[in-house]
Amino acid sequence: MKIKSLLLTLIFIVSVAVPVNAQEQFETSENVPVDKVWTVKFNTEIDPSSIKDDMIYYTYRGGYVPAVVFPPEKVEVNGDTLKIHPPEEGLRASEDYRLYVLPLESTSGVTMENKFTHDFTTAPAKKDQLKVHFIDVGQGDSILVEFTNGKTMLVDGGDKSAGEKVVSYLKKAGISTIDKVVATHPDADHIGGLIDVMKKLEVKSVLDSGKSHTTETYEEYLDIIDQKDIPFDLATRDSNLRMDPLTDVKVLHVDKESSDNNASSIVLKVTRGNIDFMLMGDAEAEDEIEIAKPYDVEAEILKVSHHGSDTGSAPSFIDEVSPEVGVLSYGADNNYGHPTDEVVRRLKEAGAELYSTAEAGDIVVKTNGETYDVEAQPFNPDVEPNPKPSPSVINIVNVGLDSEIVTIENTNDTSANLGDWKLLSVTGNQTYTFPSDYTLAAEEKVYVTSGRDAVSNPPSYLEWTGAYIWNNDGDSAKLFDDDGNLKAEWQ
Repeated sequence: MKIKSLLLTLIFIVSVAVPVNAQEQFETSENVPVDKVWTVKFNTEIDPSSIKDDMIYYTYRGGYVPAVVFPPEKVEVNGDTLKIHPPEEGLRASEDYRLYVLPLESTSGVTMENKFTHDFTTAPAKKDQLKVHFIDVGQGDSILVEFTNGKTMLVDGGDKSAGEKVVSYLKKAGISTIDKVVATHPDADHIGGLIDVMKKLEVKSVLDSGKSHTTETYEEYLDIIDQKDIPFDLATRDSNLRMDPLTDVKVLHVDKESSDNNASSIVLKVTRGNIDFMLMGDAEAEDEIEIAKPYDVEAEILKVSHHGSDTGSAPSFIDEVSPEVGVLSYGADNNYGHPTDEVVRRLKEAGAELYSTAEAGDIVVKTNGETYDVEAQPFNPDVEPNPKPSPSVINIVNVGLDSEIVTIENTNDTSANLGDWKLLSVTGNQTYTFPSDYTLAAEEKVYVTSGRDAVSNPPSYLEWTGAYIWNNDGDSAKLFDDDGNLKAEWQ
């Protein structure tokens, strides 16, 4: 058999009519890119159906156990040519590999009698550090992850007004291509800026929560994905995003069926060696508690949920994470009271050093997998010591801006008279008044409902109105007793 090696084009010519001994014909290739696409050319057309599982694979040189196996759908067949694409996360840098192609058949039924092999060494890593950038986008989130193999991931992009800032930041960092955009959930302060990113930079894929929304921002986000024909996938819990052989990126939570946008958030754990990052989106306290049940959530760096709102950062969850660093992403002088004193106090009591985009601007964390360095000034606000609990405590646990359900809980061990108490939607200045004889039992919750799906089933479900009350782009709630004293609030 005659074999020619076109070393300049890295295309191999392989004959299938007679025995093959390719290993002896090719010299080892050096400094091969970790995302190299190998092209193997035969002297006749190849029958794609002859490619079975485990027939094309890499091993580490000198080993026999496949390091990377290519199923048939990962191999591109075009007549007499095979294109073998790298694994999604790329190969390891500075590693010796051997490529195997086991005997295939031509369309005329001729079998390649010997396997094809090729030895090569991948190029050194472009970087030895994982870099995570918490970009200052005001009241929103945007996180850039630069992996050691040169790939990039952008988690959220702030609101639409932040898009230009995010694009500028990426370009200054020398980034013109984003390998994966992650939209944690469809709120405007997370996906709005992604529209500019997708318009002005190359985006190779988008990972979405699957939670739909009705805002113009969400529709525009979907439109630009369609216009650019960007591959679009839905996140699945417990899946791994294969970005870099040296870094694990795992989806710990996503819930497209949730009635609340925040509760649908994609939560990621990024691990390089012994250093972990928890990226929480706007996950709520109940989600955090559920995440901590099956998963190890311990992490050195915590991107605090929901800009430091007390809808997240459950005490038990913070204890499980035990963060050394807490990153708070929010806008200065925002209308939501973010971050709340309670969350700041909770993080400080857990021993976390705090960093704030509102105070420090952009925050960059670099790690080699053993140690890490935070490039920003710490944030050390004064907060009052944790107050003693009052004898009777009524809390607004959650306001579902989409679901139009407000959850109010009596955490005391005695019932509470809520007769003529008032629940206020701050943005719309609309008020619901509890029935004059209403009592909330000890350690029970009541759900105040509104909108098309409002429910009247006292004492657990109270109907406010069939109209929509809560502003999806941001709202807060206050609860007043019958004397007008503020008893609880939610932001």
